[in-house]
Amino acid sequence: PGSSREEVRGLAGSLGETLGGFFRGQLLVALLVGAFCVAGFYVVGLPYFALIGSLTALLALVPLIGLVIAAVPVVFVAATTSGRTGGLLHISGGWKLAVACVLILAVAQQLDLRVLSPRLMTRSVRLHPITVLLSLVIGGTLLGLWGMLLAVPVAAALKILVLHLWDTRSQWPPRPPATDRDAENIRPPPPEGEVVP
Repeated sequence: PGSSREEVRGLAGSLGETLGGFFRGQLLVALLVGAFCVAGFYVVGLPYFALIGSLTALLALVPLIGLVIAAVPVVFVAATTSGRTGGLLHISGGWKLAVACVLILAVAQQLDLRVLSPRLMTRSVRLHPITVLLSLVIGGTLLGLWGMLLAVPVAAALKILVLHLWDTRSQWPPRPPATDRDAENIRPPPPEGEVVP
C-alpha cells in the first residue's frame, strides 16, 4: 500500500506538471499571437485595434481554428469602416482594410502553426510536433471543437501513463510481492574466503 501511494503521487505529479505546462504554453502562444495581431491591426489602421486584437488572442487559445474564427469579427469591422483610417499605412476602409487584416491573420496563423505552437508545445508537454498534430486531427474528428481543445492534454497524459506502465510493469511475469517468510529464507553472504557447504 505504501509503495502504491508513492507511485500514484509520482504519477499525479507528472500529470500535473505536464498539463500545467500545456496550459502555460497555450497561454503564451495566444499572448504572442495576440500581440502580433494588435501591432498589425494598429499599423493598417483598424478601428478598435486593441480590443479586436485581444479578442483574437482569446480565440487563439483554440488550436488550429481559433484565428479562422477570429477573422469573422475582424473582417466585419474592417469592411464596415468607411473613409480613411488612422494607422501607419493609412489604408482606406472597406475591402482594402479587410484584405490587409486577413493578411495579418494569415501571417499570425502561420506564425502560430509553424513556429510558436510546435516549439512551445514540444517543450511544455514533451510531445513530438507530429504527435501534437495527429492528436489535434483525431480529437477534432472524434469530438469536434472540444476534441481539439482536449486533444493535446489527453495525448500528453496518455504518454505519461503508457510510459509509467511500461517502466513499472515491463517484467513479465511480474514478481510476486515479498513476504516475511521469504525474508527468513534469505541467508547473508558468507565472509570472504569461507566456503559454504
